Amino acid sequence: MAEVIKAVEEGFRRNGMGETQMPPKTAIKPRGGETFLHAMPAYVGQLDIAAIKWVGGNDDNRKRGLPSISGLIILNDPETMFPICIMDASWVTAMRTGAANAVAMKYLGPERAET
Repeated sequence: MAEVIKAVEEGFRRNGMGETQMPPKTAIKPRGGETFLHAMPAYVGQLDIAAIKWVGGNDDNRKRGLPSISGLIILNDPETMFPICIMDASWVTAMRTGAANAVAMKYLGPERAET
């Protein structure tokens, strides 16, 4: 987890320095309030990495024995823009969420807080 926290902190730094392109999340609700689809593209210039996270959610999936939220991350070759990797987003999302909270605590939390 320490490596993930370091990477997320570096990502926040690069974003703050204007080295990324990360527009606001695009959201649609195909069936109203119960479902959603989110598109989250990003590009990190100095690393020359382009990707999009595509997430869908439906609370009724629990009744089907499925997770209520699922997603994919698609990594694109920055030169050709061809997809070079498609992966499940669950692990990345969970790790990034925890790491983002750890970074926030480091800078915004009480001095004696530990991550």
